[in-house]
Amino acid sequence: INKYLAITFFALLILGGTFFALVEGTILYKGNSNPSKSADYVIVLGAQVKGTALSKALKSRLDTAVTYLNDNADSKVVVSGGQGRGEDIPEALAMKNYLISIGIKDSRIIMEDKSTNTEENIRFSQSIIADKDQYTVIVTNKFHIFRATMIARKQGMTNVKGLGAPSDDILVIHYHVREFFAVVKDKLIGNI
Repeated sequence: INKYLAITFFALLILGGTFFALVEGTILYKGNSNPSKSADYVIVLGAQVKGTALSKALKSRLDTAVTYLNDNADSKVVVSGGQGRGEDIPEALAMKNYLISIGIKDSRIIMEDKSTNTEENIRFSQSIIADKDQYTVIVTNKFHIFRATMIARKQGMTNVKGLGAPSDDILVIHYHVREFFAVVKDKLIGNI
């Protein structure tokens, strides 16, 4: 019995390790993709706001979006994020204020300020865009691109790409391990 338990344990360990490696490999690969130019819409997913100040992760997402927006003058941007604990204003408003402060015209910015997670970010932003066939680029941190684009495709967006922003190097392993479990959870509940 002990022999069979040991064999079963090691087989499950190898299978689990292989599954983890495959998911992480996909997360890394998708996080480094570069979308083509001329998106109709750019959706920037929200992240924590401290009072009214952008977190490092959110500023990184916005700076990445600004580079794309500056190269694609006809693209509109949807800033997506509601108001959570410790936030004096919705994430979308903080994002809009930042974009305007660095030269993005107000007329290009659309706010979605009700969402509280990635699935809602995509769903609520998509309802603003209305046409699921519009070429849309989703901007978030690199580790988050795979899951965000898979959620968008599951919701019927047919022409979506990801644009990954850099993350804090000190926390990159933490982010990737946490994202593995988020991918598994979203798969199990049917979001992807």
